[in-house]
Parts: sequence; C-alpha cells; structure tokens
Amino acid sequence: MTLVEVGSGELELQFTRRAQGGDRQAFDWLMQRHLKAVYNLILRMLAGDRETAQDLVQDTFLSAFRSLAQFRRESRIATWFHRIAVNKVLNHRARRKWNVTDIDPIREMPDSGPEPIQQLEEAELHRLMEKAVAGLPESLASVFILRELQKKSYEEVAEILETTPEAVRVRLHRAKKELLKRLKPYLGVNDALARA
Repeated sequence: MTLVEVGSGELELQFTRRAQGGDRQAFDWLMQRHLKAVYNLILRMLAGDRETAQDLVQDTFLSAFRSLAQFRRESRIATWFHRIAVNKVLNHRARRKWNVTDIDPIREMPDSGPEPIQQLEEAELHRLMEKAVAGLPESLASVFILRELQKKSYEEVAEILETTPEAVRVRLHRAKKELLKRLKPYLGVNDALARA
C-alpha cells in the first residue's frame, strides 16, 4: 500500500507510528502538518505576542518529540499537540504572572481602503477583544479560544483540556458572559443583555 492510497487519518497514524519508532522525518512531517494550528492557538492565548508564541511553539514540539514514546494514540496527535501547547502557555503565564497591559496595541493597517475609520474601529475592537480574552481566568480563556476561535468541537476541547464536554459548555458560557461584561462599555450593550 502506498501513501497515496490511504486516507488522511490513516496516513497521519502511519507517520505517528513511524515517528514513535524513531523516524525523525516522520515527526517532522507531523510537525509541519500541525505547526500552523498550534501556532495560531498559542498566539491567540498570548493575545498576539508573536515572539513568545514562536518560542512556545518550538518548546511545544520539542516536548512532543521528547515524550513521543508516551503518546498512547488514544486520541489524534493533533489533540495531543494542542494539549501540550495549552500547558506550555499556562505554565508561561504562571511563571511570568502575565499582565494584559503587555499587549502591543499596534496593528498593521492597510494603506488604502474604502473605509479607513471603519478599519480603525475594527482594529480597536479586535485589540479590546484580545485584551479581554487574555484577562479571563486561564480555564475560561483556553475554552473560549479553542471553541470559538479555533472552532474545535466540545469533545475535542474537552480532550485537550482533560475535562468533560459539559464542563466545556459551562466554562464557555461563563467566558462569554464575562467577555460581554468586560466589553459592554465599548459595545453599547444594555444591562439586560449583559446579565443574560
């Protein structure tokens, strides 16, 4: 059977087995396949801190490589990479006592466009949202990012965070409620909606 004949999931499983057997090229293939998703997850959890995100991505895959023998293949390797990444960010934030005021407010804006004022307002709202998400307790921020921004299923989020889908739903509801409260002054949301 050639690699072309197998489906994506089966191909990934083959590469995972080969990587666990010591094949460095197989691990590199897995890493390249999931690098963008892991980077985006970390970047969002760090509210746009690209330099730290790059460092933590490297740390994530280095840890994954070193502990590949412990991966039991009970979940997808993508889920395992995401779990390691979330733990790296949480450990980083705990070590650093991460402060949301460290977020760089400068965003690249297009030089031209039909509505520069609208673009500035959207960029400001995006910055405020990043700051609000970064200010959430870690358990709420990670659920919100994985479910709402990364579009993971409740089951995937539960697996990554080693909890239950019901706990994910509860945390997500609490995260949304807290975000709405924090963003209320900027969005013109009335009190009745914020209490919902």
